[in-house]
Amino acid sequence: MPCPGKTLDNLTCIKDPGTTGSYPQVLISDGNGGTKWSTSLLGETAAVLSAYVEECYSIPIGGWLVPANTPAIRLVTGVIDSGDVVLGLVFSATTNYAFQIFNPFTGQNQTNQKILVSVNYSVNLNGANNGDCGVWIQIVGSDMIPKPPRYGLTNQPNIPVADGGNSLAGSTIIGLEVGESAAFYLKNTSNQTQIMIGGDILTEPLVTKFQTALIN
Repeated sequence: MPCPGKTLDNLTCIKDPGTTGSYPQVLISDGNGGTKWSTSLLGETAAVLSAYVEECYSIPIGGWLVPANTPAIRLVTGVIDSGDVVLGLVFSATTNYAFQIFNPFTGQNQTNQKILVSVNYSVNLNGANNGDCGVWIQIVGSDMIPKPPRYGLTNQPNIPVADGGNSLAGSTIIGLEVGESAAFYLKNTSNQTQIMIGGDILTEPLVTKFQTALIN
């Protein structure tokens, strides 16, 4: 029976995509199942959310117990829960396509499939300390409840911080199911309040920055 469409190397039929949508489709082969149209969301324009904190925030000693028995605060921009701190963010170098992937208010995956994203951050603190400061990422379910695993954990134990600032930088790759989002957590068990540095990215070299990019 002849192929309804084109063939690959005159051997394997290339089936037409089942549906036509707004996302481009990529032809892939796994060597066993033959060729198929992938569900990749990558298009001509990258989906990148890049933001920085527009003003300084005080991180109190010990923070709050979020999640249970863990001194930390959750930095959020959308739905507010007990112990959350709402950041004033300015989106810089963010692409329009990103808002087709991520909900602009909650950061949730609003596609119809699981996505893989690369997450990078640089949280800068100002003030001396004799304890730990740490930053990490947790996946928040569609029910807005954080899941226990921590990703991209960066910790600074017992390191005095000069007034010039101390950077907690990290990166990781996480998978987000439909409706899931990523939340940043910051803990402060030092002996004094820490200042998370914010400001104008054009004039403040140590401004705190976050970036998420779609990789599939």
